[in-house]
Amino acid sequence: MKNQFKQRVLFFVGFMMMVFISMVSSGQLLMNTISVGNAPKDLAITPDGQFAYLVNVGDDTVNVVEIQQNGILTNNIVAIIEVGSRPHDVIISEDGSLAFASNRGEDTVSVIDTQTRQVIHTITSGAGPYGGVVAPGSQFIYFANATGNSVTVIDTESFLMVAEISVGTKPEGLSITPDGTRAYVHNSGSGDVSVIDLSTNTVIHTITNQETGGEGSEALLITPDGQRAFVHYVKNDVIAVIDLNTNEVIEQLKLEGVGPYGGAIDAERNLLYVSGFTNNSVLALNMNTLEVMSSVSLGEGQGPQHMALTPDGRLMYVVNNSGNTLSALIR
Repeated sequence: MKNQFKQRVLFFVGFMMMVFISMVSSGQLLMNTISVGNAPKDLAITPDGQFAYLVNVGDDTVNVVEIQQNGILTNNIVAIIEVGSRPHDVIISEDGSLAFASNRGEDTVSVIDTQTRQVIHTITSGAGPYGGVVAPGSQFIYFANATGNSVTVIDTESFLMVAEISVGTKPEGLSITPDGTRAYVHNSGSGDVSVIDLSTNTVIHTITNQETGGEGSEALLITPDGQRAFVHYVKNDVIAVIDLNTNEVIEQLKLEGVGPYGGAIDAERNLLYVSGFTNNSVLALNMNTLEVMSSVSLGEGQGPQHMALTPDGRLMYVVNNSGNTLSALIR
């Protein structure tokens, strides 16, 4: 370890009784929850904020759910799109015209036309594609390949895989800096983070597991100013904070009993949202102090995983893998 970092431990035994539901402290309020497909894993919101696309690992589909103007989810799933085997992630192009679903069970990516809501192409990817990301202002998308220990680069104009980059063990996702120059890949199996120079598609640094202190990473979020990254480790309840100027871990937050899984950043209110897979909650943390500002329960047995904010940042949607549901919250 090159420098000393802060370590904090928060115990969530009885914590839900001590935090006033976020209607006051951060504005979160659970609005409604609807049933979706089998074992939903991830979701993306269209740029116009009108529809949520979510992948269902258990039935090999993508559900398209309508979002009302007030943010309430309708019980009307407007489309059920059959994709490949065991889809794990879905991302939407910057212009909203295409959605891409990674099919871990068959090493492909399904391309969906969001106007017709039909699969128009299937792309061969690396082994076991998992989490993906759209590069800002670019024709390229990237998927982490959990089985192949690599990252696939896909050209969205030709629908071809143009590069594959070796990273750590069992990468499950990645995020790109706002300037589009680097990608940070969280490797769930090895617990480390690979830093990729996107101009050369090469790994230029590895932030070791000894530095991150986590086990079983499920999300990596980069702040809009490109200064920090938050890595969520579900297996041992850790969030590691990385300074992206130095690529060093500057803090470890221990959230005992939470199981930090997915996340979202609300830059306007300086909040990091965290889904608690273990305690079925959504937490709001102050991004500077990492103080827990609020906690909302999604209900017993929901098993929340990934989440997304609407483009205006007003609303949040969370997929509940165990409950086969989608929850809407207003911030």
